[in-house]
Amino acid sequence: MIDIESLNKNLTYAGYQVGDAPVSKIIQKLSRKETDLPVDEIASHVFALVCQNDEWFAYEAHMKWNGCKKLHYDQWKQDYKPEALFCAPRDLYVGALEFYADPKFNPGYSSAQIFGLALEEVTEHYFWNDNPGMICSEYVAVADRGFKICYDYGLKANRIKPVHWQMQLMKEVPDIQTKRELLRKKVNV
Repeated sequence: MIDIESLNKNLTYAGYQVGDAPVSKIIQKLSRKETDLPVDEIASHVFALVCQNDEWFAYEAHMKWNGCKKLHYDQWKQDYKPEALFCAPRDLYVGALEFYADPKFNPGYSSAQIFGLALEEVTEHYFWNDNPGMICSEYVAVADRGFKICYDYGLKANRIKPVHWQMQLMKEVPDIQTKRELLRKKVNV
């Protein structure tokens, strides 16, 4: 859950969603080797939150937009269940987020990349090294200052999955783990 009023306006945030849509279920199944979390608790989407001129904005790459987009937070949050969203401070390069959200430079969404990750799960060989477009986790990874997540996992940005962001943020911010436990208890009631 994100309490936007409690976030520090001077920081940038990376966040993840634990989704329940059909494509979310596929992404969760493709990520189960990366974590010991139950499949239905694995992140399926990644986004960034940035405050600019006292207004919060979300950046995400999504099939719905066919690529990268910047949306006002109030508009963006209407598409999500708030109890499935988590975020933590992350040093993100806003210039990279802005660049790819610009329609002139938007690379599009990469459904082929999700297909490539599915093939990798089965064959243990990654086929789609230079596909056009970006998935959500790659979009935030290219804005991660110093490519920290890429170095931590030894992967190029196009191989970073939502679960990598989830595990990184849970490790760095224990409060997310507490919120996940609360979510689990709420769901099981």
